[in-house]
Amino acid sequence: MLDVTFWEHNEMPAFVPYEEGTGDVITGLTIIAAKAPGELVGVFHSDGQALCEVWCKRHPDWREIYGPEEKP
Repeated sequence: MLDVTFWEHNEMPAFVPYEEGTGDVITGLTIIAAKAPGELVGVFHSDGQALCEVWCKRHPDWREIYGPEEKP
């Protein structure tokens, strides 16, 4: 998941894993990279879904920009 909690302060995007079965976000393990290291399934903000929605409205093309690299 794309972690937008500290978006204003990060020079590079941050990604956090989640557990597919439960949907729980695994905090404490952050990957800093230009593109998602795997499937990009959503956006995470530690202060809740409402702030995720605000961020997504401001960045409607987030999946294309931060999704994983296309494999040839």
